[in-house]
Amino acid sequence: GLRGDWSGWDWEAGLIYSEAENKDTEGNRQAKSLFTDQLMVDGPDALNPFAGPGGNTQAALDGIRVSATDVRTTELALADFRVNRGDLWSLFGNDIGGAFGVEWRREEYFDDRDARLDGSMPYTNGPIFDESDLVGVSATFDSGASRDTYSVYGEFNVPLIGDANSKTLARSLEFQLAARYENPSDFDSTFKPKFGLRWEPTEGLLFRANYTEGFKAPNLPVMNQGTIVRRIDGIEDPMRAEVTGNPVDLGETYRRTTRLGNPNLEPQDSETWLVGFTFSPTWAGDWASGLRFSLDWWRVEIADEISLIDNDTQLEIDQALRESGAGSNPNVIRAPITPADQAQFDAWNAANPGDQRIAVGEAIDIIGQYENADLTEVEGWDGSLVWAMPDTAAGQFTFRTDVTRMTDYMRQLDLAPIDVLRRNGYPEWRTTVSLDWTYRAFRANATMRYVSEVYDTSLTQSTSIEGPGIVVGDTKYWQVDDWTVYNLTFGYDFSEFSGMASGLDLSAGIRNLTDEDPPFADESFGYFTRLHNPYGRVYWFRIGYRF
Repeated sequence: GLRGDWSGWDWEAGLIYSEAENKDTEGNRQAKSLFTDQLMVDGPDALNPFAGPGGNTQAALDGIRVSATDVRTTELALADFRVNRGDLWSLFGNDIGGAFGVEWRREEYFDDRDARLDGSMPYTNGPIFDESDLVGVSATFDSGASRDTYSVYGEFNVPLIGDANSKTLARSLEFQLAARYENPSDFDSTFKPKFGLRWEPTEGLLFRANYTEGFKAPNLPVMNQGTIVRRIDGIEDPMRAEVTGNPVDLGETYRRTTRLGNPNLEPQDSETWLVGFTFSPTWAGDWASGLRFSLDWWRVEIADEISLIDNDTQLEIDQALRESGAGSNPNVIRAPITPADQAQFDAWNAANPGDQRIAVGEAIDIIGQYENADLTEVEGWDGSLVWAMPDTAAGQFTFRTDVTRMTDYMRQLDLAPIDVLRRNGYPEWRTTVSLDWTYRAFRANATMRYVSEVYDTSLTQSTSIEGPGIVVGDTKYWQVDDWTVYNLTFGYDFSEFSGMASGLDLSAGIRNLTDEDPPFADESFGYFTRLHNPYGRVYWFRIGYRF
């Protein structure tokens, strides 16, 4: 990169190129075609799949074993040029600043799967064709793509009121205007503005408001990846589970799912509103001057959000459409209703007059494709309180608390709207409270982290059954309890010592002091990974040294 100045302008230019290759080789896999061939061997090296340990010769086992290698390459090239100046013009005696830039960016990737996984060496030796020739591994096809993007952007900072013309209740008033234009090679160009306003009526009190339009381009894999077939357990069918009790309907065995890329994806567009204030009485006495309080309301609307509807939600959408008489979900492929199915539904409806069920066939495939959802709306509040207390004989203490409350999270889909708030790992409340202490070379910190309860849509029961749960509409879902974790940290800094010891720093702590288990959820690991962790109480110690 290069940087310099010219006629009052500061400028900077840069050029970046990076390339990465990741080769992933997995050994000791079994090939289906070789497995079948080894069964047909005439002699002592024939494979016996029913033999216990030591029941097959080494040659028989070696005859079915293979290694599979996937190679993924990515490339990124970027060139940009930026200029800025703090005194473009003068307005009411205050300087207007500006910054501008241009950028070119090229992205490229190629995902080269092993021949036994990408369909070029499919399994054809048996009665059922499979694109994957590896036992226990579903097929994933090769994919690759590239994109060139050209961008232009600029920003103005306009101080309507500043040091030159401040007045009572108008210490400062600033307006910000910014915009960015992007022209990618694989979808339409876009132009997005940003407006901001900051008003400081008096020292220590600041009001702010922002309106921002943004966009997010779909990444190359979600547009260009091939068909991915997965057989997954744990997917309960809400329309059949209680009626049939079949393992596949209860999610106790594997169900076929298909994931598709979408070359017709468009960028997701967003609008963000933020209004808030910060109060920091730096002019007050010693005990109040370290106080800072802020509160912000925000709202985000995302049009054409790039999303992949999960399998459980696909089944719920199918249920909602069928029960409302609006049709069915085309992404849930069901087998025809068999006589046994009809008999089970008839028996259920006769025994449960208050809980009638529509007869449906088994879900034999659930199709998921990255799509542009109609609209996503998220709204909430952020609050923060920090109090840095003055030094005392016992040291210096700093108290901090941060609270986020999400009041609305709604996704409007083509098929049906979904209220996401508290659903599958999106809590209403998040809170962090901490206390820091420093005394000479000693330091300590105590922190509490809290997330409120959510519900898990993969575990349901009738609302007529008493017991814990969260009722949404006519369905009672499993309640995933709230979670509170406490952490402690202690440290000592040797910088006041002389000699080599001055660079030493020791710290130790305890995470999850009360050894809280993650609340149970019907997920792959038994909990929501975005909210909780399974580590339990953890003791740690660190030695650091500064040279």
